[in-house]
Amino acid sequence: MIKVSVLMTTYNHEEFIEEAIESVLMQEVNFKYELVIGEDCSTDNTREIVKKYKEKYPDIIKLSLQKENSEGRKNFTSAFDMCSGEYVALLEGDDYWTDENKLQKQVDFLDKNPDCSLCGHGYKRYHEESKKFLGDIVEEIEKFSLEDFLKEDILSTNRFHVRTLTRMFRKDALINKEKDLKDLILWDYVIETILLMNGYGACLRDNMGVYRINKNSIVQKNMAKFAEVTVGMRKEVLKIVQPEYRPYVLESIERKKLKKEFYEFIEKFKGESYRDKVVNYFLKNRLNKVIIYGEGDLGKLLEENLQNSGVEVVAYIEKKNQLNKEQDIFISEQLKTDLRAKADAIVITPFYDFDNIRNQLLNLKLDTEIISLKEVL
Repeated sequence: MIKVSVLMTTYNHEEFIEEAIESVLMQEVNFKYELVIGEDCSTDNTREIVKKYKEKYPDIIKLSLQKENSEGRKNFTSAFDMCSGEYVALLEGDDYWTDENKLQKQVDFLDKNPDCSLCGHGYKRYHEESKKFLGDIVEEIEKFSLEDFLKEDILSTNRFHVRTLTRMFRKDALINKEKDLKDLILWDYVIETILLMNGYGACLRDNMGVYRINKNSIVQKNMAKFAEVTVGMRKEVLKIVQPEYRPYVLESIERKKLKKEFYEFIEKFKGESYRDKVVNYFLKNRLNKVIIYGEGDLGKLLEENLQNSGVEVVAYIEKKNQLNKEQDIFISEQLKTDLRAKADAIVITPFYDFDNIRNQLLNLKLDTEIISLKEVL
């Protein structure tokens, strides 16, 4: 009897798929498991690679081969239908596991906690283009609910988002009484919502995998498009979630729409015409020394626009580690003193989260004017 089905979805992963498959085959367990690979009609050599592995490990590997690219939608459901295990562990073809005991640890946890429907764990982030690890995402969470997940989603902290490569869940928990799964687009957010409607979630502290930041993913190629996809995910959840949770989802949708606007704004901000508007605003309002909140693309573009303009950028403020539970923004006492003395204004570049950031800065009693970059333009 199969205890765990490892469901691996893949598309154009010829550079990475072998490492992903080998990380599954290295698992040391006291139960039977299978590897179900959903191959979404790749245009590279991915399909040939997975077929070779199927020939080599016919008793472990099953293949679900799409006849045409489904953009991941049918690929997941087709592979899921082939899973026969009590539990399902997910892994995408460009990520991989690093701990040979990963499956065993999660199975032991779920066996001991029958009301837990979803179990995750820590992982490393690897930036493929620079070939560098960017740090670990590790936090032990004994228990979190659907309400915890949906509330936190509004703030985009991702604290209760269980990353795909870490996810193991009860197969019979991925079911919705109101909707057939085939009628839903089973994005990550939708899957986690359904699972948390049928139990609670937990995260193990163990760091057991690598999430690859790949320049070819939709997240990296087109952030505005990805923000649009995240809105679509939440609209899918509105079809199934209980009425008491709908306000959380609706608020999240509005914030994701702002995020889409933000990423579109970045592209526009690269235009030469915006430089004069920015400089004129600061000079007209006698804001000669400013602090930029946000060290991302927009923060860097703003600093570039202010070079040799008579407006000085005296400091950056950035979010603290996203897993910090008490406070997102950290400023040392010395920096607080420096900011009061030096800055005429703090400019918040991530305007989609302006109210939240502004309130946190006000709590720090900096006594400095706080403005949104959107207001500047």
